[in-house]
Amino acid sequence: MHHLLKKLETRKKAKTDDESNGENEWKEATAKYITLSVDNDVNYIDRTATASINIGTDAYFDNDTVLGQFERLFQMLEFKQDYKHNQIEIVVDNARTHAAKSYSLQEFGKKIGTRCPIEQIEYVDENGVQKLIDCYFKEGENKGKSKGLVELCKDLGVQLPAKIKLDDIRDILSMHRAFQNATKLEMLGIKYKIKIIDCPKYHCEQNAIEDLWCNQKAFVRSRTDQSFDYHFIEVHKFTKSSQKKGRSKQIQKS
Repeated sequence: MHHLLKKLETRKKAKTDDESNGENEWKEATAKYITLSVDNDVNYIDRTATASINIGTDAYFDNDTVLGQFERLFQMLEFKQDYKHNQIEIVVDNARTHAAKSYSLQEFGKKIGTRCPIEQIEYVDENGVQKLIDCYFKEGENKGKSKGLVELCKDLGVQLPAKIKLDDIRDILSMHRAFQNATKLEMLGIKYKIKIIDCPKYHCEQNAIEDLWCNQKAFVRSRTDQSFDYHFIEVHKFTKSSQKKGRSKQIQKS
């Protein structure tokens, strides 16, 4: 009995210490990242990155919302003592909210002053050297205007024929390292020194969320009545030729 009481006391103390450490870590995190304690449309469980969303006009976790949730997690991990001095790796599936690129060739115009989604293009060349290309003119008569893909090709050392269509420029640049860019989530991970690993496409058996859904469906099926008396009605549509032959509409029950 004495041994059991001592064991329970040790567990209670460990739990208290964990809660105390968690509070201290949270205080340090919110001191550096004030947004952690700011209320918004996403409802987070206290001191976590687990969230629900307020039902509104668009009751869905869009790309910006998901990125905000990941950033919250990254900021909290920075102060988690249990993970200190470890390389954090996060595995994600291929949902569009995870795979959205930080920019796309389709968002760039051809000529000076046309549409441009970003201020700079950052990439690593074939020699492993980091490159930074301005997408807007910093000086001269076009100062403040976007360069367009034709001018960007000059900066990237890509030669174009005198007459070329926008789609052809995009095809050429699609093979350039500057436009084989990382996803927004990967860029966010780089910012916080966290590695993002994507699950292979078309392999749902390697997707953790699929296992969760499978488990949840099995749980529901084992606890509910899954027998239903359905009457399926198949309506056959007939072509004009069949109608000419005098065939009538048929309704078949199964």
